[in-house]
Amino acid sequence: MVELNDIYSNINNNKVFLDLPESFEIDYKEKEDVFNNINFKSIMNYKDVNFIKNNNNIDLLQNLNKTSDKTNDKSNDKTTYKFSNNSSGNSIKYKFKKNSFFEELSDLVFLNFREIKDCLTDYINCNDGLLYLKELSRFHKKLQRDLNNILLEQNLDNLLSDDLIKLICKKFNINILIVNSNCNIYKIYKINSEDFYIFNIFKNDKNNRNYKYIKAEKDISLLINNKIEYISEKEIKKMNIDELRKLSSKLKINKKLKIDIINEIVNTFNKF
Repeated sequence: MVELNDIYSNINNNKVFLDLPESFEIDYKEKEDVFNNINFKSIMNYKDVNFIKNNNNIDLLQNLNKTSDKTNDKSNDKTTYKFSNNSSGNSIKYKFKKNSFFEELSDLVFLNFREIKDCLTDYINCNDGLLYLKELSRFHKKLQRDLNNILLEQNLDNLLSDDLIKLICKKFNINILIVNSNCNIYKIYKINSEDFYIFNIFKNDKNNRNYKYIKAEKDISLLINNKIEYISEKEIKKMNIDELRKLSSKLKINKKLKIDIINEIVNTFNKF
Protein backbone atom coordinates (compact mmCIF):
# COMPACT_ATOMS: atom_id res chain seq x y z
CA MET A 1 0.00 0.00 0.00
CA VAL A 2 1.39 3.42 -0.98
CA GLU A 3 0.59 6.12 1.55
CA LEU A 4 -0.34 9.68 0.63
CA ASN A 5 2.66 11.00 2.57
CA ASP A 6 4.95 8.75 0.50
CA ILE A 7 3.56 10.21 -2.70
CA TYR A 8 4.03 13.74 -1.38
CA SER A 9 7.58 13.01 -0.21
CA ASN A 10 8.59 11.55 -3.56
CA ILE A 11 7.09 14.42 -5.54
CA ASN A 12 8.82 16.88 -3.24
CA ASN A 13 12.15 15.12 -3.80
CA ASN A 14 11.66 14.83 -7.57
CA LYS A 15 11.29 11.06 -7.41
CA VAL A 16 8.76 8.67 -8.87
CA PHE A 17 7.65 5.17 -7.85
CA LEU A 18 9.54 2.85 -10.17
CA ASP A 19 9.41 -0.34 -8.15
CA LEU A 20 5.74 -0.87 -7.55
CA PRO A 21 4.40 -3.91 -5.70
CA GLU A 22 2.45 -6.43 -7.73
CA SER A 23 -0.79 -5.47 -6.02
CA PHE A 24 -0.49 -1.73 -6.32
CA GLU A 25 -3.11 0.50 -4.73
CA ILE A 26 -3.20 3.93 -3.16
CA ASP A 27 -4.73 4.61 0.23
CA TYR A 28 -6.64 7.79 -0.62
CA LYS A 29 -9.07 7.65 2.32
CA GLU A 30 -12.23 7.70 0.21
CA LYS A 31 -11.32 10.90 -1.60
CA GLU A 32 -12.26 11.07 -5.27
CA ASP A 33 -8.85 12.37 -6.24
CA VAL A 34 -5.85 11.95 -3.98
CA PHE A 35 -3.99 14.65 -5.88
CA ASN A 36 -6.51 17.27 -4.80
CA ASN A 37 -4.73 17.13 -1.46
CA ILE A 38 -1.29 17.95 -2.86
CA ASN A 39 -0.55 21.62 -3.34
CA PHE A 40 1.69 21.54 -6.41
CA LYS A 41 2.34 25.28 -6.35
CA SER A 42 3.86 24.94 -2.91
CA ILE A 43 5.71 21.76 -3.80
CA MET A 44 7.37 23.54 -6.69
CA ASN A 45 8.60 26.14 -4.25
CA TYR A 46 10.72 23.47 -2.59
CA LYS A 47 12.52 25.91 -0.30
CA ASP A 48 9.32 26.70 1.59
CA VAL A 49 8.43 23.03 2.05
CA ASN A 50 11.94 22.14 3.18
CA PHE A 51 11.98 25.15 5.48
CA ILE A 52 8.88 23.84 7.22
CA LYS A 53 10.23 20.32 7.52
CA ASN A 54 13.82 21.15 8.41
CA ASN A 55 12.81 23.60 11.11
CA ASN A 56 10.23 21.22 12.55
CA ASN A 57 7.42 23.79 12.47
CA ILE A 58 4.75 21.61 14.07
CA ASP A 59 1.73 23.72 13.06
CA LEU A 60 2.74 23.88 9.42
CA LEU A 61 3.75 20.23 9.33
CA GLN A 62 0.28 19.32 10.54
CA ASN A 63 -1.26 21.51 7.86
CA LEU A 64 1.06 20.01 5.27
CA ASN A 65 -0.13 16.49 6.09
CA LYS A 66 -3.81 17.31 6.34
CA THR A 67 -6.11 15.56 3.90
CA SER A 68 -8.92 18.09 3.83
CA ASP A 69 -10.05 19.20 0.39
CA LYS A 70 -8.75 22.69 -0.37
CA THR A 71 -10.39 23.17 -3.74
CA ASN A 72 -13.71 24.68 -2.67
CA ASP A 73 -12.66 28.01 -1.22
CA LYS A 74 -10.51 29.85 -3.73
CA SER A 75 -11.16 33.57 -3.45
CA ASN A 76 -10.18 34.77 -6.92
CA ASP A 77 -11.92 37.91 -8.04
CA LYS A 78 -12.62 37.75 -11.76
CA THR A 79 -13.18 41.51 -11.91
CA THR A 80 -9.59 42.55 -11.35
CA TYR A 81 -7.58 45.70 -11.80
CA LYS A 82 -4.29 46.25 -13.54
CA PHE A 83 -1.64 48.44 -12.00
CA SER A 84 1.42 49.88 -13.71
CA ASN A 85 4.60 50.13 -11.70
CA ASN A 86 6.84 52.79 -13.20
CA SER A 87 9.42 52.95 -10.39
CA SER A 88 12.01 51.13 -12.47
CA GLY A 89 11.20 52.99 -15.65
CA ASN A 90 9.44 49.94 -17.05
CA SER A 91 5.71 49.44 -17.19
CA ILE A 92 4.83 46.21 -15.39
CA LYS A 93 1.17 45.24 -15.18
CA TYR A 94 -0.12 43.39 -12.15
CA LYS A 95 -3.45 41.65 -12.14
CA PHE A 96 -5.28 42.63 -9.01
CA LYS A 97 -7.28 39.95 -7.28
CA LYS A 98 -9.53 39.66 -4.28
CA ASN A 99 -7.98 38.71 -0.94
CA SER A 100 -4.51 38.35 -2.43
CA PHE A 101 -2.57 38.20 0.86
CA PHE A 102 -4.52 35.26 2.25
CA GLU A 103 -4.53 33.51 -1.09
CA GLU A 104 -0.75 33.73 -1.23
CA LEU A 105 -0.51 32.77 2.45
CA SER A 106 -2.68 29.70 1.90
CA ASP A 107 0.01 28.20 -0.34
CA LEU A 108 2.58 28.71 2.42
CA VAL A 109 0.69 27.37 5.43
CA PHE A 110 -1.22 24.68 3.47
CA LEU A 111 -4.66 25.89 4.53
CA ASN A 112 -7.35 27.55 2.47
CA PHE A 113 -8.79 30.97 3.24
CA ARG A 114 -11.63 29.69 5.39
CA GLU A 115 -9.34 27.39 7.35
CA ILE A 116 -6.86 30.20 8.01
CA LYS A 117 -9.65 32.47 9.26
CA ASP A 118 -11.06 29.73 11.48
CA CYS A 119 -7.60 28.99 12.83
CA LEU A 120 -6.95 32.66 13.64
CA THR A 121 -10.40 33.14 15.15
CA ASP A 122 -9.89 30.15 17.42
CA TYR A 123 -6.49 31.47 18.45
CA ILE A 124 -7.78 34.96 19.19
CA ASN A 125 -10.42 33.53 21.52
CA CYS A 126 -8.29 30.97 23.38
CA ASN A 127 -6.16 31.59 26.46
CA ASP A 128 -2.83 31.51 24.62
CA GLY A 129 -4.15 33.95 22.05
CA LEU A 130 -5.45 36.33 24.69
CA LEU A 131 -2.06 36.31 26.39
CA TYR A 132 -0.45 37.31 23.11
CA LEU A 133 -3.03 40.06 22.53
CA LYS A 134 -2.07 41.44 25.94
CA GLU A 135 1.50 41.71 24.66
CA LEU A 136 0.28 43.67 21.66
CA SER A 137 -2.03 46.11 23.43
CA ARG A 138 -3.14 47.31 26.83
CA PHE A 139 -6.66 47.28 25.41
CA HIS A 140 -6.57 43.62 24.47
CA LYS A 141 -10.33 43.12 24.78
CA LYS A 142 -10.99 45.84 22.23
CA LEU A 143 -8.26 44.42 20.00
CA GLN A 144 -9.89 40.99 20.30
CA ARG A 145 -13.25 42.41 19.17
CA ASP A 146 -11.67 44.34 16.31
CA LEU A 147 -9.76 41.30 15.03
CA ASN A 148 -12.84 39.08 15.27
CA ASN A 149 -14.81 41.64 13.24
CA ILE A 150 -12.09 41.94 10.60
CA LEU A 151 -11.96 38.18 10.15
CA LEU A 152 -15.67 38.18 9.30
CA GLU A 153 -14.89 40.06 6.09
CA GLN A 154 -14.34 38.28 2.79
CA ASN A 155 -11.64 40.53 1.37
CA LEU A 156 -8.99 41.47 3.90
CA ASP A 157 -6.36 43.12 1.70
CA ASN A 158 -7.28 46.65 2.76
CA LEU A 159 -7.97 45.61 6.36
CA LEU A 160 -4.64 44.00 7.20
CA SER A 161 -3.36 45.72 10.32
CA ASP A 162 0.02 45.29 11.97
CA ASP A 163 -1.68 43.45 14.83
CA LEU A 164 -3.37 40.99 12.48
CA ILE A 165 -0.12 40.21 10.65
CA LYS A 166 1.69 39.80 13.98
CA LEU A 167 -1.05 37.39 15.02
CA ILE A 168 -0.59 35.41 11.81
CA CYS A 169 3.15 35.21 12.42
CA LYS A 170 2.64 34.13 16.02
CA LYS A 171 0.05 31.48 15.23
CA PHE A 172 1.96 29.92 12.34
CA ASN A 173 5.42 30.60 13.79
CA ILE A 174 6.67 32.42 10.70
CA ASN A 175 8.41 35.69 9.92
CA ILE A 176 7.04 38.07 7.31
CA LEU A 177 8.72 40.88 5.40
CA ILE A 178 6.50 43.18 3.31
CA VAL A 179 8.21 45.45 0.79
CA ASN A 180 6.78 48.29 -1.27
CA SER A 181 9.23 48.68 -4.12
CA ASN A 182 7.56 51.85 -5.36
CA CYS A 183 8.45 53.89 -2.29
CA ASN A 184 11.34 51.71 -0.98
CA ILE A 185 9.66 51.14 2.37
CA TYR A 186 9.34 47.83 4.21
CA LYS A 187 7.74 46.30 7.29
CA ILE A 188 9.19 43.45 9.32
CA TYR A 189 7.25 41.02 11.49
CA LYS A 190 9.68 38.71 13.27
CA ILE A 191 8.77 35.85 15.59
CA ASN A 192 11.78 33.54 15.32
CA SER A 193 15.29 33.40 13.87
CA GLU A 194 14.31 31.42 10.78
CA ASP A 195 13.45 32.42 7.20
CA PHE A 196 11.33 35.40 6.26
CA TYR A 197 8.39 34.96 3.92
CA ILE A 198 8.76 37.97 1.62
CA PHE A 199 5.74 39.73 0.12
CA ASN A 200 5.57 42.66 -2.26
CA ILE A 201 2.69 45.11 -1.81
CA PHE A 202 1.11 47.10 -4.64
CA LYS A 203 -1.61 49.72 -4.87
CA ASN A 204 -3.83 50.65 -7.78
CA ASP A 205 -5.29 54.06 -8.59
CA LYS A 206 -8.22 53.33 -6.27
CA ASN A 207 -5.78 52.81 -3.39
CA ASN A 208 -6.64 49.13 -3.18
CA ARG A 209 -3.84 46.91 -1.91
CA ASN A 210 -2.62 43.67 -3.39
CA TYR A 211 0.09 41.33 -2.16
CA LYS A 212 2.38 38.98 -4.02
CA TYR A 213 4.53 36.34 -2.34
CA ILE A 214 8.11 36.46 -3.66
CA LYS A 215 10.25 33.91 -1.82
CA ALA A 216 11.55 32.70 1.54
CA GLU A 217 14.90 34.08 2.61
CA LYS A 218 16.87 33.86 5.84
CA ASP A 219 19.25 36.76 5.16
CA ILE A 220 17.24 39.81 4.08
CA SER A 221 20.03 42.36 4.53
CA LEU A 222 20.59 42.84 0.79
CA LEU A 223 16.89 43.05 0.11
CA ILE A 224 16.26 45.86 2.59
CA ASN A 225 19.52 47.65 1.83
CA ASN A 226 18.79 51.25 0.78
CA LYS A 227 15.19 50.83 1.89
CA ILE A 228 13.56 52.43 4.93
CA GLU A 229 11.63 50.61 7.62
CA TYR A 230 8.08 51.85 8.05
CA ILE A 231 7.49 54.27 10.93
CA SER A 232 4.03 55.05 12.28
CA GLU A 233 2.68 58.59 12.41
CA LYS A 234 2.68 58.39 16.22
CA GLU A 235 6.40 57.59 16.29
CA ILE A 236 7.21 60.23 13.68
CA LYS A 237 5.63 62.94 15.81
CA LYS A 238 7.80 61.90 18.75
CA MET A 239 11.02 62.56 16.81
CA ASN A 240 13.17 65.59 17.46
CA ILE A 241 14.16 67.94 14.67
CA ASP A 242 17.55 66.28 14.07
CA GLU A 243 15.94 62.86 13.70
CA LEU A 244 13.32 64.28 11.37
CA ARG A 245 15.92 65.96 9.17
CA LYS A 246 17.96 62.78 8.96
CA LEU A 247 14.88 60.78 7.97
CA SER A 248 13.70 63.42 5.50
CA SER A 249 17.12 63.31 3.86
CA LYS A 250 16.77 59.55 3.33
CA LEU A 251 13.31 60.08 1.89
CA LYS A 252 14.58 62.97 -0.29
CA ILE A 253 12.18 65.41 1.29
CA ASN A 254 13.14 69.05 0.93
CA LYS A 255 11.28 70.90 3.68
CA LYS A 256 12.58 73.23 6.39
CA LEU A 257 9.79 73.77 8.89
CA LYS A 258 9.25 70.96 11.38
CA ILE A 259 5.52 70.71 10.73
CA ASP A 260 6.11 70.53 6.97
CA ILE A 261 8.76 67.84 7.39
CA ILE A 262 6.43 65.78 9.59
CA ASN A 263 3.51 66.09 7.18
CA GLU A 264 5.63 65.12 4.19
CA ILE A 265 7.14 62.14 5.99
CA VAL A 266 3.71 60.95 7.11
CA ASN A 267 2.39 61.30 3.55
CA THR A 268 5.33 59.28 2.24
CA PHE A 269 4.80 56.42 4.67
CA ASN A 270 1.07 56.48 3.95
CA LYS A 271 1.93 55.37 0.42
CA PHE A 272 2.97 51.99 1.80
